Amino acid sequence: MLFASTVASLIVACEAPKPAATTVPTAVNPLVKPRATGADLTAVQASTELAQSVGGASKGIWVAPATFPEAGSWGAQVTLEPPNDTPKVARMNFDVRPKFSAPGYEDAAVRSVSPTDRDVNGDTSRICTNVPPCALHTQTIAEALEPGTKPLLLLFATPALCTSATCAPELEAVQQLHTTYADQANFIHVEIYQYPYDSMKVAKTVDEWHLPSDPWTFVVDRKGVVRDRFEGSAPVDELEPSLKSVLV
Repeated sequence: MLFASTVASLIVACEAPKPAATTVPTAVNPLVKPRATGADLTAVQASTELAQSVGGASKGIWVAPATFPEAGSWGAQVTLEPPNDTPKVARMNFDVRPKFSAPGYEDAAVRSVSPTDRDVNGDTSRICTNVPPCALHTQTIAEALEPGTKPLLLLFATPALCTSATCAPELEAVQQLHTTYADQANFIHVEIYQYPYDSMKVAKTVDEWHLPSDPWTFVVDRKGVVRDRFEGSAPVDELEPSLKSVLV
């Protein structure tokens, strides 16, 4: 993620030391990026993990295509060339894995028996921290992925406890799409933590999907295959084309 208003170029080189591995969500969210250090340009990794198998278009940040021929420690150099000014350079290190920990592009979606309103006798405040609780808790992921069912838009987010402050906006975006496409697709929201939420005990479904951060949004086709994945904030104008691509 680059904070500037001019064009950036990304050069990838296999030189960086290996960073620490990410873990499943805790009270510290790896999507919360470090504050500016006073340098003219700071490069930060927009995603918690990178893998050799990648896909998808630009999602709200400047994107430079890169092919990683092998997993391991890599580095990037970002060059910002302002008009009539000296170019600014920043470097960063990151790790490339053989594959994502969370389901990646073309992977089968995990058929989790996620909590529903039936499990809490209709008291959805026990499975949704949004105020008021959202209406996206009527079926399990496994039910939504049964053969012959509709495509699925699946959101993992915790509006009340999201340390990146992007869970509530992401849920709002998904709810907007639900209003328009409820007849054509299934929509499910899964909380990151179990009730009582402030215990910070990660929900079983989140563990099953091996999520390293929050929020996450997955677009799954009728065959139960992940066709797109969004880590962090993704507005309606990014989610909607992806959803429409699996409705045909």
